[in-house]
Amino acid sequence: MTIRVSRYNMDDLIALFPVLFGILIAMAILAWVAVYFVKRMDNNKPLITRRVKILEKIYSLGEIEWYVVEFENGERLKLRNLNAHKMILSAGDVGILRYKGMTIEAFQREGMRNQNTHQFGSWG
Repeated sequence: MTIRVSRYNMDDLIALFPVLFGILIAMAILAWVAVYFVKRMDNNKPLITRRVKILEKIYSLGEIEWYVVEFENGERLKLRNLNAHKMILSAGDVGILRYKGMTIEAFQREGMRNQNTHQFGSWG
């Protein structure tokens, strides 16, 4: 009695390895180029500094996180954080946000969440 595990020859699988490796390298290069162009488009826009409240983190993929923020005038905006390993944001944080285009450049918290008594609107 003979038991076959696979109908493929090991030589065929070894020959396929360079092709799969090449596809992975090409995908990594395309991802890097896409991030480069996204950053470049935002770097051409003016730096805006405003006081905000982080409402929620809506999406996260690796080092890229998307947040909904609310400004003092009630306006809301969806912004991305490309430095999730360096800049940790949390829902409910209030502070000064600097952004270009749709990319968060920096965020400076204002004290602890429940210790601010001079916050505007329903914040706090």
